[in-house]
Amino acid sequence: MEPMGNAADTVLAEPIAGQRLAVLGCGPIGLMGIAIAKACGASLVIASEPNPLRRELAKRMGADIVVNPLEQDLTEIVRNETDGDGVDAVAEMSGHPVAFQQAIDIVTAGGWVAWLGLFNEPVTFNPTDAIVKAIRIHAVTGRKLFSTWELVTRLLAAGKVDLEPLISHRLPLERFDDGFQSVLQGQAVKVLFSLP
Repeated sequence: MEPMGNAADTVLAEPIAGQRLAVLGCGPIGLMGIAIAKACGASLVIASEPNPLRRELAKRMGADIVVNPLEQDLTEIVRNETDGDGVDAVAEMSGHPVAFQQAIDIVTAGGWVAWLGLFNEPVTFNPTDAIVKAIRIHAVTGRKLFSTWELVTRLLAAGKVDLEPLISHRLPLERFDDGFQSVLQGQAVKVLFSLP
């Protein structure tokens, strides 16, 4: 359930049923967010992720459209898929400075953005863009104990969210270095270690 609670609080910052959502960044939390959003009735989920392994997992977790932001224009794709409106909500999970502005650009007027990704450098943006579009902004810092854990427990118990695809490696504990290297090289998502 951890860090699934962070994913839930981000994509469910406001009601998501029937909404169009963009998930920016498909690390483990972003991937969980895709599955939660679909389980809770999102009508369209567009995922943006540069890593090919994570893009493939985004599809498996339920994303309707998966974008490689290094090769495709996310803003143009969102406009095409939403008849020019933009998505109703954005879950920013990457912490990449470009994604900060993209979130503002691709959300529809009156929509909302939830930020979970942490930024390693300052981000410059003109708040007028958000003000003019009447965007609601949610900063997600953790879980709402204990309601979030109860929610994710129910989603898992009901079989609405399957986290098994996220487990990319199962290794004995003595191969911990291999597991960590796989994650650092972008070749793994979640690594499970077992004791002998």
